[in-house]
Amino acid sequence: MNSKESHITLIDFYATWCSPCQTMDPIIERIENDFTDIIQLLKVDVDENRKLAQLFKIQNVPTFILLKNKDIVWKQAGVLTYRELKKKILENL
Repeated sequence: MNSKESHITLIDFYATWCSPCQTMDPIIERIENDFTDIIQLLKVDVDENRKLAQLFKIQNVPTFILLKNKDIVWKQAGVLTYRELKKKILENL
């Protein structure tokens, strides 16, 4: 990615005790592998990062936030399929 392209960050807010979060782990790993040159992935444990979770108004886990040039362009809580998550990323490139 060159400096003229947009900077995309996917934030995965999760908790270690959350079974839907664990369901998302292989999907997030696949997204990270498939989009390694396009997006930056950040995983945030809400129990260890309460202030950051409050800043982003996280009420449920998992919650995914897509940032483009530091602006929130998409936010959704719950389990997503690989296809759904991929579509959201591609829509916001």
